[in-house]
Amino acid sequence: MARRLLCLAVVCVCSTAPLFAQQASSPAAAVTLAEAIARAVAQHPALVAFQLEMDARAADAAQAARRPNPTVSVDVEDLGRNVGSAMPSQTTVSLAQRFELGGKRQLRTSLASIEQELSKWDLKRARVALEGRVAQAFVRVLAADSELALARADAETAREVAATVEARVTAGVTAPPELDRAQAAAAAARIAVSRVEEARREAVIALTSAWGAPAASNVELAGSLASVAVVPPIATLDAALEASPDIARWAAEQARRETVADTARAAKVPDLDLGAGYRRLHDVESHAWIVSATLPWPLFDRQKDRVTAANLRVEAEGLERASAMLSLREAITAAHAAAIAAQAALDELDARVIPPSERAYAAVLEGYQAGRFALLDVLDARRSLSEARRDRVRTLADLQRALITIQNILGATPVLAPSSVQGGR
Repeated sequence: MARRLLCLAVVCVCSTAPLFAQQASSPAAAVTLAEAIARAVAQHPALVAFQLEMDARAADAAQAARRPNPTVSVDVEDLGRNVGSAMPSQTTVSLAQRFELGGKRQLRTSLASIEQELSKWDLKRARVALEGRVAQAFVRVLAADSELALARADAETAREVAATVEARVTAGVTAPPELDRAQAAAAAARIAVSRVEEARREAVIALTSAWGAPAASNVELAGSLASVAVVPPIATLDAALEASPDIARWAAEQARRETVADTARAAKVPDLDLGAGYRRLHDVESHAWIVSATLPWPLFDRQKDRVTAANLRVEAEGLERASAMLSLREAITAAHAAAIAAQAALDELDARVIPPSERAYAAVLEGYQAGRFALLDVLDARRSLSEARRDRVRTLADLQRALITIQNILGATPVLAPSSVQGGR
């Protein structure tokens, strides 16, 4: 519950534009992030393989609980002992059963159950990793959509500027070389649109391939990059790492290694074979009953090295868990820092970069039409505004990617939350 609340805190924000506000006008095929993740989880072959392995571990656990089979033996002695005689001196039929001592069967069953539990964690980790990849690909497509909208707007603006310059050249107000320059800028803007369209196609293919769909370039997404979250303090994230699948699985791993060590110690206790049988004595036409007991003599192998190896692996478990925790702490710290940096950059762009750039471009364009500025001033102002807007899209994408990474590390299913742009430290 605490982890769920934390993950909600990562994405819980005030909203000025709900995520699905435009669904009424969106195509029926529009895919949400939740739907994209659900498709991938349901169809990805790697997860199916992990599920099959989990089922196989369940069968292993059932097999581990079974007792050894009894053995049946038939001994015929002294065949052909005298020339011309086909009768043996005796025939023995016996039945033997092995009795596992030292708790071997119980330990074997426990170990199989623990390995089944570990397979569940393996499936969980694989699913979390897949969800993270899908979410990152989803954000990549959303960013491409936003960049494509900007590129098309830039191309339209460049076309309008070229038309204005052409009118001024026709009127004899502007020199013809300026028209060439404006038309070249318009052509470059159209090329930029084509490049962004290709980048979007590649992003969509990467997304759809995650759920095993045929390559497609016309998938529409229901979502927006205009989502900014209040990032929890790093101390809060660090405390939540204990619930991460990469850490939580180590409890089962510790139990597995301890059970392996107990199994190694139990192997020092030899198993007992008890048998009983019937013997027919042909020479005297008589019979007898026999019993047997067999116990291995641990003369050369006392399982000492096996026990030592198992104990060392138990000791190493704590160190490996600590190493995994360090790696996760490093990853979540980096993601937290990236989110904070993206948030700060976004605040700066929205407050001090984009509004002045918009005012400057509008003023320069108006001044150019009045003859107060040169075409180079218009193109430079437009380029500055376009770069600022693209920077904003990329910063939003960086912020979403950082938040998705945080959710992914904590083992939560990634979500995108709608919000207004606001700071959060």
